[in-house]
Formats: sequence, structure tokens, C-alpha cells
Amino acid sequence: MGRQAEGEFAMDRIAMAAAALTAAEREGPIAALPEGAVPADEAAAYAVQDAVLGDDALSGWKATPTAPHIGAPIGAGRLLADGATLPPMIAPEVEVEIAVTIARDLPPRTAPYTRDEVLAALGGIRAAFEIIRSRYADRRAMPKLATLADAMSHGAFGLGTGKGAGAADWIGLDLGRMPAVLWRDGAEIARATTGPTTEETVSELVWLANHASERGRGLRAGQAVITGARVGPMPLPGPGRYVARIEGLGEVALTL
Repeated sequence: MGRQAEGEFAMDRIAMAAAALTAAEREGPIAALPEGAVPADEAAAYAVQDAVLGDDALSGWKATPTAPHIGAPIGAGRLLADGATLPPMIAPEVEVEIAVTIARDLPPRTAPYTRDEVLAALGGIRAAFEIIRSRYADRRAMPKLATLADAMSHGAFGLGTGKGAGAADWIGLDLGRMPAVLWRDGAEIARATTGPTTEETVSELVWLANHASERGRGLRAGQAVITGARVGPMPLPGPGRYVARIEGLGEVALTL
């Protein structure tokens, strides 16, 4: 097979995977990607992410706090208002996280971004939740690259916006020791006393800035980055008002 034919074949598989995931979003989870459509490498998985997003604007990104990092862009429609009712989803799970706001654009460029450049572009942090909702019937049975193509099972996210929410100057804080608690209708259902550290979070954001640049998107002011689970992922046990609190950063709520 010639190089052009190989490229066309790869694009066909990317389009096939993207179409299957898009259909699963509307019609319900699928058992697996079509035969031959599972990405062969991370580059192909990220290409599937881009194909699913199309021209949608982004509200943010998610990334893993430990190396080797992976990430996914989050479409604008995935951001829920603080306290909003979660749209109908099949078997959603929740994570409690810290989100970092991007304060200044880091547009695509040839040269890598340095740590100092990324730090200068970061805004404040606040409590956040992420709803995990896979397009696969059993996400844990899927190959890692298939899950990466599915935007790392992202369903939705929310940011704390109440009075006193967040911290503007956080680099000197010990993020790894900020307790996180999840309540349902006023009763505590989960707690964590440790999480990704400040250094892990900064390293993750430096990686993401360069990853987003290489993908031709960059990071944009106003976007939020959810930085990894502190509580969860855990199933939402039923209808109710859920409140996640991170000590020193306030709360974020959702209704199911």
C-alpha cells in the first residue's frame, strides 16, 4: 500500500470511530468501536477526538496529573452552571477535582512553552466536579486508546462560582493535602484527604499547553482545566442535590 493510500485508510478509520462515538452520544452506549476503527496510537486517538468535536468551541480541557500525560478537549456544551440539573445520562459517575482557569492565551506556536510562560498565563483555582459518562457499555473493558478517543469518558463538568470560591494565588499552596468531600442531600458520602500535588498540577499544565499547541488549538483565556480526581470516580447513587467541597476553595453543586 502506498503512502497516500495508507493515509487515506487511516483517515477512513478515524472517521469511522468518530461516527460511532457520535452516534453513541445520541443513541446510547456501544459495545466497542467498529472492527478496524480502534486507534493504533495516541496520534490517531487524538485525531478521533478532533473529528468528534468538529468546529465546536471549547470550554476547557481535562488531563491526567501523572506522566505519561494524556488529555482531551472539552466542548462548550459540556460546562454546566453551578447547581444545574444534570442532563439525562446512562450510569453517570462523578469525580471531585480542582480546576485551573486559563487567564491569558497560549496560542499554537512552533517553540515549546516553558514552565515560566505557562505559570504566567494561569489564573485561579476552584472546586470542580466532572461527570464520567462513557460512550461504551463497559469503559473498563476497552483498550486504553479507545477510551482516549472517547475524550477519556468525559460527560460534563461544573465549576464552583459561589461567594469566596477559589484561590487566585495558589502556587504556594499544598494542593496535595486539601481535603475534598462529597455530600448528597446534606449527608457525606465520600471524602479524600490527598490528591494531585501542586507540582504535579503545574507539570500537567505545562504538558497540556504544549500538547494543545501541537494540536493547533492552544489554550485560551477563560477555559478551565480539570486536573484529576480527588474523590472518585464513583457512581451517583440516585436523585438528589450533590455538593462537592474542597477545603479553602469552596463548593460546587449539581442536581440529579
